Amino acid sequence: MRDGNWDAEDLADFRGSDEIMVRVRRPEGDLDEARPIWVVENEGKVFVRGYRGPDSAWYRRARTSGEGEVRTNGQWRPVQFTPATPDRQAIDEAYRTKYANSSYVSAILEDGPAAATLRVDAAEPGPEAA
Repeated sequence: MRDGNWDAEDLADFRGSDEIMVRVRRPEGDLDEARPIWVVENEGKVFVRGYRGPDSAWYRRARTSGEGEVRTNGQWRPVQFTPATPDRQAIDEAYRTKYANSSYVSAILEDGPAAATLRVDAAEPGPEAA
């Protein structure tokens, strides 16, 4: 990963994983507890959505801090969360295709969760990782 982009191995892991584990940086500076979240990839970018829409506590923290970690390829990786302004249809289709066999897919396509879409960019490890 470099310059916010994920390498091919990480992208393949995101594509092949039903869920990823996410931890969001709290205002105090520590990370909250890990939680599983559905993830999709579209054109080399990684996206997550708050199932409960903008009211999701983790989503609100991610919007506020913009920082956290995701687990990919067996390792915790630092990330930046950015409000996504992608083509909603493309992200909806990525969710619809990847999670076609889930009875929950229709809920993640609703307006609330769609409004809580974040792009997940790779970030450089912070000084505490050294």
